[in-house]
Amino acid sequence: MAADVPPPRHARLRLARLWLIGAAIGIVTLGCVVGGAGALLAHATPGWWVEPGEAAATETGSNAAERGRAVEEAISHLLSSAKPGTVTRTALYESDANAWLETRLPRWLEAEETPWPDEVSALRMRSGEGTLRLAVRVTTEGWSRVVTLTVEPRLDAEGRLWAPARALHVGRLRLPLGLILGEIETSNRLPAQWRDDPRTRFAVSVFAGDAPLVESPVVRIDERRVRLPALECVPERFDLAYEVERRD
Repeated sequence: MAADVPPPRHARLRLARLWLIGAAIGIVTLGCVVGGAGALLAHATPGWWVEPGEAAATETGSNAAERGRAVEEAISHLLSSAKPGTVTRTALYESDANAWLETRLPRWLEAEETPWPDEVSALRMRSGEGTLRLAVRVTTEGWSRVVTLTVEPRLDAEGRLWAPARALHVGRLRLPLGLILGEIETSNRLPAQWRDDPRTRFAVSVFAGDAPLVESPVVRIDERRVRLPALECVPERFDLAYEVERRD
């Protein structure tokens, strides 16, 4: 697969939709920040946040665009070289994932003619013990804040992938997650096409823990059926196992 060939359409839409809803949560959240000490905490940038473009280059001197492209090439190589029916373990480092988010996700959105909110200028992720932080920088009404949604990815016994949200922060201020999720589909801060889109309701259900992100343990990637029997978030990387199914 050439570096510029995007992954399958359904995979692009599902991932992009979750990031868009994450951005929507950020936009709604900024309207709920209180004054005083809460405002000071909200203004503080999380210690782990790095603005896109400011992250240090790798030892080889590659920049974000090169690293993002390398991620897609590496995935293609792993799948094409995998022996069907054999479970293979690998890892994705968050620095590479962030380079992909910064430089490649916008291409997916452009290919699907999916507009990115004007209020969002950056997005990052951070892996921890069993958790994944999805963060966006949101600027609206003269305010600029980093909004972080912490999710807990897990595979159940049937192989379904869940990603319930566990915490929501503006800067370093923690806010009531359930209240904000409840505002997504009714907030007048969002375009009507977002509020009325059934995919918005799906994403909210995923973050609320009411629906799995992926129902089937088998996904189609680059014309191959791939099963994901294991997925774990640890500090600075994602450990996963995959199996390319045999073709009939």
